[in-house]
Amino acid sequence: MKNEILEELWSSKDEIAKQYNYCIEALAEALRKEEIISKVETVDLTYGKTKNCENSQL
Repeated sequence: MKNEILEELWSSKDEIAKQYNYCIEALAEALRKEEIISKVETVDLTYGKTKNCENSQL
């Protein structure tokens, strides 16, 4: 069964990976730089975090 949404997603992923020579470190660095330039957080890692992992709802 063909899934056009997944195919488009994979195609986009492949284009981005190729742009950074399939190097995750280069992609991460580019995202960090973009985050600084745009002043908008690329990823908010604070959601769902607790000080005590035992009380985590995740």
